[in-house]
This record gives sequence, structure tokens and C-alpha cells, in this order.
Amino acid sequence: MLVRTIVFLSVVVVSLACVVLSRLIHAYAQHVEPLPVEETLSTRAFAAYMHVDFSPNGEWVAYTLQDNRRKQPQGDGRYRIFTRTGAYFFGVGGDIWITSTKTGLSRNVTGGQGNNWSPAWSPDGRYIAFYSDRGGQANVWVCEMPAGKLRQVSNAIVRSLANPIQWTPDARQVVVKLLPEGMTIEEAANSEIGERPRNERKQDKSTVIVYGSPKVSNQGGSTESETLNQQAPPWSFTARYLADLAAIDVRSEKTERVVRGSRIASFWLSPDGSSIAYTMPQKFEAAGSQQILFDLAVYSFSTGQACIVAPHIQLGYDGSSVSWSPDGKTLSYRTGGSLAKSSIFIVSATGGEARDLTAAPHPNFGGFGFQPPLWDGSGQNVYFIGDNGLWKASLVEARATEVTKIPRRRIEVVTLRGGNRLWSPDGGRSTIVSVRDDETNRVGFHKIDLTTGQSSMLLEESKSYYDPPVYGRAVSDDGQRVVYLAQDTQHGQDLWLADPEFRNLKQITQINPQLERYKMGSARLIEWHSLDGERLRGALLLPAGYREGKRYPLIVKVYGGSSLSEDLNLFGFARAPVDNLQLLATRGYAILLPDTKMRVGTPMADLMKTMLPGVNKVVEMGIADPDRLGLMGHSNGGYCTLSLITQTTRFKAAMMNAGPGNLISVYGQMRKDGTSYGVALGESFYMGRTLWNDRLGYIENSPVLFLDRVQTPLLIIHGGEDDAVSPFLTGEIFVGLRRLGKEVMYAKYEDEGHWQGTWSYANQVDSVNRMIAWFDEHLMTLK
Repeated sequence: MLVRTIVFLSVVVVSLACVVLSRLIHAYAQHVEPLPVEETLSTRAFAAYMHVDFSPNGEWVAYTLQDNRRKQPQGDGRYRIFTRTGAYFFGVGGDIWITSTKTGLSRNVTGGQGNNWSPAWSPDGRYIAFYSDRGGQANVWVCEMPAGKLRQVSNAIVRSLANPIQWTPDARQVVVKLLPEGMTIEEAANSEIGERPRNERKQDKSTVIVYGSPKVSNQGGSTESETLNQQAPPWSFTARYLADLAAIDVRSEKTERVVRGSRIASFWLSPDGSSIAYTMPQKFEAAGSQQILFDLAVYSFSTGQACIVAPHIQLGYDGSSVSWSPDGKTLSYRTGGSLAKSSIFIVSATGGEARDLTAAPHPNFGGFGFQPPLWDGSGQNVYFIGDNGLWKASLVEARATEVTKIPRRRIEVVTLRGGNRLWSPDGGRSTIVSVRDDETNRVGFHKIDLTTGQSSMLLEESKSYYDPPVYGRAVSDDGQRVVYLAQDTQHGQDLWLADPEFRNLKQITQINPQLERYKMGSARLIEWHSLDGERLRGALLLPAGYREGKRYPLIVKVYGGSSLSEDLNLFGFARAPVDNLQLLATRGYAILLPDTKMRVGTPMADLMKTMLPGVNKVVEMGIADPDRLGLMGHSNGGYCTLSLITQTTRFKAAMMNAGPGNLISVYGQMRKDGTSYGVALGESFYMGRTLWNDRLGYIENSPVLFLDRVQTPLLIIHGGEDDAVSPFLTGEIFVGLRRLGKEVMYAKYEDEGHWQGTWSYANQVDSVNRMIAWFDEHLMTLK
């Protein structure tokens, strides 16, 4: 024990030395020089969809940091969600870190061995439980505090998505999701492509797989559209959610599987530890729909039985909008979907009819944030975000009322304590919410009086919170300290500590001190009007060392149908190191992220109407050189990029990443499991009709059919194992441009998937260097 304590203290001393050194480095003047690609992609990042967890005494916070350099290609689409060791891909390259809320000293608990993610403090503060494959497969481990001894507590393979480990109140057991008993990781991976009903022939070395579809009769009065809507779902969720729920005793290391072989999305241990609520995805609501219907079930430890308490309810993709009442007798959940169906329900944990607390006419309560309804201390009211304001639903009155709506502010997150409880630092009189000013994109915290609805601003700043979303017990057990993640255009995410009044702010982490020496580009929010007169905005990143009056090459990053201006206060306008646009800003480029409208049925025309006026605005401001304009986009943004260069010759260079060009081919794309996501894209996102009902529309909005008009040199980047946009979709673009004698380069990265953020470090470095070289060649010097 003495040796372990000495080791722990030595790590703390080293951590202190690193903090001092980073502050000395920051004291030097920042330099205007290109941000090195390797250094940028070697940064650490807070793992998305993971938890930040306070220790019970409030002296430490635990969290997951990912080292981007440790990402490796899986080389097989079956392992795109879970690796060959069973690690969840958002935990790849992860380590468990703890930071002192008093001193800011930080310690890497897991030391870079294996993939480690999702820490959870035990109620008595003796352990940190976490997931790890450091032993060869993904299991549950604990770190015994304060010595720091690591110990595997079960040989069972975990099946965790973003599900946190949950401790029983006596700190003896943890509740987790496991791979079904008897199933191997390889068998689970195979189920990703083997779960669709089909006929298989296994004789004489034949490898044929036969997909089938029954004939749908039009007899009985069904319409043509109803007949056409008989189709495969847009994607499959059975394999990734198939799991057992289990309780593991951390002392005896005994594993008890309590729910077996079910599709389990999210789960929650009741406050007294007597029951587990969980959601099970069942089916898509309708053919062509992306809305999943879930069953909400409860398992009781006392009876050893599970029952469905709410069948076929609309929830978000991860089925997580559920919370326990403080007494553990009632569950509340928020449905998603359309205006008419978005509601707040409660249901008894033992079953019975669910009650709609929002049956009266109300605004849309669906689609606001990622939070479930939050219970107050009395258990008589639940609070939630709706119509950009804070609402309350009373169990007694069975109705919802608006607590407050803050003028010119959008409430984004209601600050919570452990167990989905509303945080009220003054005993129930008020709560704290984070807000966004949609006009300026500034964020902050407001205090709301729960009786009068009066709000007061505690903090407002040009930063961004919760991007990417990182969850957690943000409030200490005594309710007097809160931690939150913040970043801005020039600085990455770090943890901050505050009191309930947000008067004494303290940054307690600095996870990437090596970047402090570089002078970054600054950001502006600009606006313009589309050709149809609609007010639009964009986030403009200026070159590092920008000089007023000097014109710079401008690169536009586009994603049709989105409000990219909301990325203004993200570090480098990015959610992953590989997308950090400071890599371009420190090389003398200005970058524009425009808001773009893209209506169903007219996507290509809408892009021209909304995006080009934004480019004109930056030129009129004297910032962009009109002769050195570039364009780039990923996925749908790649489609937008190709669409634009077939309609205008203004751009001198373009890059499309994993984007399609042929809506007819997208419509017919099928995955190995038989699902066809492109049908839903075509019939809802792009065209709104079937291919046969709008042949001309699909043709007119497929830029691959207009490649003869392209005058812009194009770089194409794509992952060879992309199952969202198949590589053949970009292959046909390259083949067409090559046949037409156009300038084009196609870089295909074998063994990689759809998004570069999940690619291996080596391929990220190569693709980013290739992008920079492409734009440098075509935009940095006039030909």
C-alpha cells in the first residue's frame, strides 16, 4: 500500500510540473505560424457521449480523454461500432483521468494501456468503475482509491454504447450491459450482417446469399403509395443493442445476469437499487420512417421478473429520454416525433396505464436537447425544455405550464444532479440552466426562480458548451459546486469549476498545453440574404494575424440544410481534431461556414440561392479574394460541393469527402444486411417522393449527370469501408470526370469508414496533408 501511495504521489508531482511548464510556455508571445498537422491530430479530447463524474466528497472529477494517435483502422465494417476487443468506438484511445477540484492537479489513472472509458465513482468514494479492454477484451474494471490499484472484476464482455456504469446505493455492485452469455465478439460482429431474414445456401462451397421480398398485393383498397412503402428499414439496430443486463459484485467478482438476450438501448437503476428500467427498440414507426418505437420495461430484483410498462413509445435514437422519480415508484419519459405526438408521460414502475401530463394543447416538446424530464425533490413535478423555454408538468394536476422563457435566449440544458434530479442550490426555490443567444451565439448560465419564473443572468461568454455532448453528474453532492466543459474558437475544450452563482470560475484542466504557443484565427458572425430574401448567417474564421484591407483565399465548408453558423465558438469550428479549421486559418486562409436552406425537392437550386450570396458578402467585406475561392464538404456536404461546382465556375478548387453525386444510385444502395438507408434519404430528405413518382426530379438533382459543366479541380476523399455512402458512389464521379478530361484526384483510404474522426491517426494525417496541399496548389498562387 505504501509503494502504491508513493507512486500515486509521484504522478501528482509530475502532473504539477506539467501544469507549471504549460503556464511558462503560454507566457511566451504566440507566433503566427502554420499549426502542424501531426501536432494538431495528436491532441487529446474529451470523449463524446461520455460522463464527467464528481467524487462523493466533491474533491475529484473523473472523465475520459481520448488520444487521437491511438486510433487504428478496423479493416472490417462489422467492427464499426464495437472493435475486435468489444470496445465501444467512442472509447477507442481513451484513458480515465481524474482532476482535483482544489488544485487542478490531474492524473491518468489507466496510463495509456488499452481502451478505457466511462468512469463512475462508487457512492462511498472507494472505487472508480470503468470499462476497459486492457486485458484483451472489454470488461468492467475498478480503480481502488486512493492507492490507484486497477482490478478486473468480471470476465464477462461488456456491450456498452454510451451507457454509464451504475452503482447500487451500498457501493457493492455495478449494473452494466454485457454481451449475451455464450456469444463471442466475432459472432456479435457477424450478426451485424446476418440479422435480416433471408435464405442461405451452404452446399458445395457456394457462398450465395439470397435476399427476398414478398409481393405486396394492391387488393383491398390500398393506395399506390402504401404499396410502395413496403420496404426494408433504413438501418438495422438489432445487433448493436443485443445484450444482457447484469449486476456485478465488485468484491466477490460474481456476475449475475438478470435480463438475458434482449435488445437494450439504455438502462437506469432505481434510486433505491431495487429495480432497473430499460428501453428496447422494437421497430421503425412506419416504412421509410427513421423514428424508432421502443418498449419501456422494468426488472425487479425482489421478484426476479421483468415487465413492459409502456409499449411502442417514441423516443430518440438511443432511447434515453427516461427518468426515475425520487422514490423509485414512477418513471417519466418524453416522446419525440411530430408536434401532435411530443409529450411528457408518467407510468408506474409496476405497470398500468401511462398518463399524459401534457394532454392539453402545447408547443413542441420533442427534439429539444438530449435530456429526459428532470424530477424535483418532492417528486410531484417534472421539468423539461420545450419551445426554447423551461416547462413544468405537475403529477397532481396532470398538466404542463411554462415556467419561463428568457427573452432573446434559447434554453439548451437544465443543469442536473445525479439520478436525473433538478439542481436547486437553494433548496427547491430556483434552478440553473445553460442558454444560447441565437443572435450572437454567446452562451451562459441563468438562474430561474421556479415560483415566479424570473430569470437572472449569472454568466455569458463567447464560448460553446456541450459540443460534442459530454454528460455527467455536473453538480457535487452538496450542491455547491458545478463543473462544465467550455471551448471557444481559439481554445479547445477544458473543464471549468464554478459555485452556484458562477462568481468564482476556475479552469481546472488544460489537456492540450502544446497548442498554446500558436496564434489562432479569430471568428466573426456575419449575415446576408438569400436570393429569395431569407435572412441567413455564417461563421467566418479569419486567418491568423489577419490584417484589415488585405484579401485572402476563402474556403467555404458547406452542408446543405443546416445552420453551420452555430459552430462559431467551437475550437476551429470542429467537433474532432481532424476537422479543425485552424489548420487552414494558420496557413493564411479565411473559412466560411454558411447557413444553407435545402428544401425537399429542390436541393441543388436552393444551394445556389442561399450559399453564393454568403460568399459575395465576404468578398464585399474586403476579406475574400474573389479569384481564390475554394469549396469543401463531407457526406451530404460532399453532395452539396459537387452540386455547386456543376452550377458555377467561381470556385478554383474543391474537395468532397464521402459524398454522393447520383440520387438514383443513393436510392438503390443496399448494405450487406439488406437495409437501404438511401430510400429514406430520397423520399424524405432530398426529393420527398419515390424514384418512380419523380424520375425527372431525381435526374435534375443528381450532379453526376452534369459533370460536363465542371471547371473546378476536384479532390475526392473516401473511406473504403464506408457503409453510409458506398465508395462506388464516388467512384462513378471520378470515372465520369476522368472520362471528360477534368482535373480530379481520388484518394481512397482502405479499411476506413464514413467519418474521418474515426479513422486511424496515420490516415487522418495523410488526408489532412493532402487537403492542405490541394488548396495550396490551386489557391495560394494565381495561375
